[in-house]
Formats: sequence, structure tokens, C-alpha cells
Amino acid sequence: MKDFNNFLDEVVHGIKDRLGERYKVRVERILKNNSCAYQGILISSPDDSIHDCEVSPAIHMDYWYDMYNNGMEIEEIMNEVIELYEVGKSEAKGVELLSDAKNNVASHIFFRIVNAAGNIELLTSSPHVRIEDLAVTFHYMCSNDGAMLQSFRITDKIAADWELTRDELYDYAVKNTPVLFPEKFLSLKSILLNLDKGSTVFENEVASAADEDIPMFVLTNETGFNGATVILYSSYIKKLAQWYDCRLYILPSSIHEVILIPESCGVDSAQLKGLVEDVNRKHVDVAERLSDNIYVYSPEDDSIHLSE
Repeated sequence: MKDFNNFLDEVVHGIKDRLGERYKVRVERILKNNSCAYQGILISSPDDSIHDCEVSPAIHMDYWYDMYNNGMEIEEIMNEVIELYEVGKSEAKGVELLSDAKNNVASHIFFRIVNAAGNIELLTSSPHVRIEDLAVTFHYMCSNDGAMLQSFRITDKIAADWELTRDELYDYAVKNTPVLFPEKFLSLKSILLNLDKGSTVFENEVASAADEDIPMFVLTNETGFNGATVILYSSYIKKLAQWYDCRLYILPSSIHEVILIPESCGVDSAQLKGLVEDVNRKHVDVAERLSDNIYVYSPEDDSIHLSE
């Protein structure tokens, strides 16, 4: 059984031999959320470069090393990696149409939120907007067929190549993200009872939690991926605050979802913060943590801020 570095070397050299001299194959450190990183293989040819910007996908090799350790042959892994490159390249070629006109870019830009302190390295090379202890980053959607989403983070270099300012990116993302990633609202009780049938009615979800001492509601997007971002455009937050006629606590359970709790139920904010910290440490992978803090939605001024 090969160690990880020897495994990577064999896969890289094997792919180079198969594809020929026109192709470059290299291993690169790919930065993820909260400064987590993985080793990725990048395959490129002269045809994959647009304005000196590669549009080739990075292929996560930690995953394929696990497959190798589980018995998958290296030859088969090389086949899969090359196929992923071909599929990803065909999806990304649409970017070629983007370089010359802002209008071509505009409808594909969306945002995500990450923890600012945990992503200092990532944020130094990316346009972003700070909101409390979070940062809004900008991304371009290559494709989304419901089963797989392909996108990339917009770096300072890409933004400069596209002649887009941070404010322009933000304006496009504010318009697009609610359309690309519609919000989804469920009571925690519905989730625990496995009553999620794909579409929900706000009044029904609120009614289902009426007998709970501490009613809790889960807010995410329809994909369930990076769903905590919906706090930036959710209509349900405002509706829930109006229903209970009080402020709401927003607990960031992960980058994928948040939990809403009416302040009127009497839960102590310090206890809620302690709960979030404990869950993060024990149950949430580092790459999926959003924050140890909790937030408060104030209907008086329609704002979200850190809980004191």
C-alpha cells in the first residue's frame, strides 16, 4: 500500500503519460473554508486558459486516496480523474464567454458567508464584505443540475480581469442568490419526525411547533448546501419575528443551516452561545463551522447583529 505522496506521484505521472505532452498535470494545495485545505490535481492544456486564467477543475485527491485504500485500483482512479477533468472542463468552458462583457457574468454571480477570522488567508486574495464576525464572498456558478453544483470563488484577479468592483459583485449577488438558492423553512419538529416533503407552508410549520416549550425552526436553502447564507435574504426571518412579535435568536449550526428561536420563549442567550460552541467542537467538522457566536434579528430596524 502506497503512502499518500507516492500515490499522488503515480497518479500524476500516469495521467501525464496518457494525455501527452500538451497537458500539464500538477498537485496543488486547495484552500477550503476555515483555512482547511486538501491536495488537488489540476490538469490543463493551452485550450483551458482564458486571459491567463485557468478554468480547469481541481480534483480532490484525499477522496481518491481513501478509495485506493478501500481497494480501488490506481488505473481505475486515473480513469475517473481524467473523466472528471473532461466533464468539469466542458462545464467551465462557458466562462470563455464571460471575459468580454459584464452582462455575460452578471446572472451567474452569487454569494456565501464564512467566518472572517477563520478565513484570513482566503479573504486576502478575494473581494468580500464584512458583516459582524462573518464575511460575504463571491462565487461564479458554472452549472447546477440539482445533483451537482460546479462553481468557483471569484478572486481579486478574476474580478480585475472581468473589470468588476466589489460593490458590483455584491449588487449582482444580492439579485441572483435568492433565485439560484431559494430559502427553505422547517420546524425542527418536522425534521425530527421526517416530515420534510420538499415544499413547506410557513403557517403549517409554525403551527407544528406550537406545543413546544422552546420552538425551533431550521432555515437553509433548497439544496441544503451553504444554506446559512439565506440569513442575508430570508423573508421567513421577518415573518417569524412578526408571528411571535419579538426578536429572534439565530444559531449558526453550520455553514449549511441556522436555527431560529423566538426570544419570547425565555432562553438565556449565554446558554445558547455555549450550546453552539459545544456542538461545533463535538459534532461539526471544522470545514463546516460558521461561528461560535449567536445573532439576534431585530424587527424594529430589520437588522441582524451579534448577541450581546
